[in-house]
Amino acid sequence: MITYIVITVLFIMLVLVSMHMYLINKNRENARKMNTYIQAIVKNVPLIIYFKDLKGNIILANQEFAKATGCPCKELEHKNITEIYTANCIVGINDEDEYILRTGESFYSEKIMTFINDKSSYYRIVKSPVFEHNGKISGFIIVLNNIDKEKEIETNKENFIATLTHDLKTPTCAQINTLKMLLNGAFGDLNNDQKEIIELAKRSCKYVFDLIATVLDTYRYENGKIQLNPETFDITYMISTLAKSIECMACERNQTIIFKDKQKICEVCADKLQIKRVILNLLSNAITYGHKNSTIEISVVPVEDGIEFSVKNQSEQIPEKELANMFKRFKETKLSYFNKASTGLGLYLSKKIIDMHKGEIFAKSFPDGECIFGFKLPNSFAPNVSTEKVNSLKS
Repeated sequence: MITYIVITVLFIMLVLVSMHMYLINKNRENARKMNTYIQAIVKNVPLIIYFKDLKGNIILANQEFAKATGCPCKELEHKNITEIYTANCIVGINDEDEYILRTGESFYSEKIMTFINDKSSYYRIVKSPVFEHNGKISGFIIVLNNIDKEKEIETNKENFIATLTHDLKTPTCAQINTLKMLLNGAFGDLNNDQKEIIELAKRSCKYVFDLIATVLDTYRYENGKIQLNPETFDITYMISTLAKSIECMACERNQTIIFKDKQKICEVCADKLQIKRVILNLLSNAITYGHKNSTIEISVVPVEDGIEFSVKNQSEQIPEKELANMFKRFKETKLSYFNKASTGLGLYLSKKIIDMHKGEIFAKSFPDGECIFGFKLPNSFAPNVSTEKVNSLKS
């Protein structure tokens, strides 16, 4: 909502300024009226707005800017920005101005701004060029929206999520370890029925443990808290190892896993741990939602500028209109056809991971019940890529 307000106000300002410049050359009386309208809008919008020329002199400022700086509007309009912001802020402001002058584009950022009166706040900033009738840039319009409360809420949410997941994972982990000890005979021998019940309890605890981890990681990805650690590795070997690790899961449903390409060496540059998570999720889904007594086919092949991994199973056809929702958060489109309980976060998180690698994740379903899930990874994935939100987003 706030972003919409900022963009709307900025659009209005730019239109009015353009009209203002035009009218100056056509009719000075109308120009004076237009200038009055502009000032009325600027001074009454509940956001910090000010105009400055190319030298940094403030031409027009509103009351919100006066409140933030502790300087009356009339005095502000006779000052240079070097008299308003601290030296560190001025360096960033000058860099932004140079970018706008070079490209003619607006500049967007989120950062802390500190005024000479030592007041600091976190702002979402939109800075745009003001053009003369001949197309030259004559100054800048700056809109600042205070987001201190948003940042406080975000911090509180981070603390809550971290505390909640820790408090849930610790007892769950203890339960899993205790059940393992029981199964290993640490407290005496068990008969087959007892072992079966305890094994079911252990699986349920493991499901809860994995679910907690998935929720936490989903939050981290959405909030830019995950750092990728790319390395070069043989993805074929990884797939082969993962396929073996879940063979018992397939055996329970009398399914056969076929991996024809396991002898090929196929190297990729990616975050090994995160890609492993995606592959394991897709393989597990193929088994869980595939028909019993069927075949699971795995493939990894070189494609133009990268590799393509896919896993194919036999299941119910997914309507084409529903495929687009497969990777959305909390969507249970496919799962609902099989009456399976799930949060729908697995595929959503997988898409986040592949997107971070500048790849593409896909899902296909055919009338004969054949379903294919997979992803493509580029060869040109750049190291040191992070989800950390950048402070400056250049449009």
